[in-house]
Amino acid sequence: MIEPRSAIEPADSAPVGPYTHSQRFAYTGSVQDFTVPPGVTTIDARCWGGGGGRTDTGGGGGSATGRIAVAPGEILRIVVDLGGGPDGGE
Repeated sequence: MIEPRSAIEPADSAPVGPYTHSQRFAYTGSVQDFTVPPGVTTIDARCWGGGGGRTDTGGGGGSATGRIAVAPGEILRIVVDLGGGPDGGE
């Protein structure tokens, strides 16, 4: 039996050198705000998408990475969603 994603404990995030900070966002069902800390002008983002839920047609989740220019105090809106359900979208 596969547990629902809400039952899975998130792993601790730790920065990988040369980075000094990391922030992980989990599914909450709503938009999350992230305020850029003082002194930060670039964010290296790594994002992974949830895979499809059907065993016969559900594909793996995608991923994207990128460097984002930001300004200290800027508010970024973060959306985290879940992968597809067993019936294709639940």
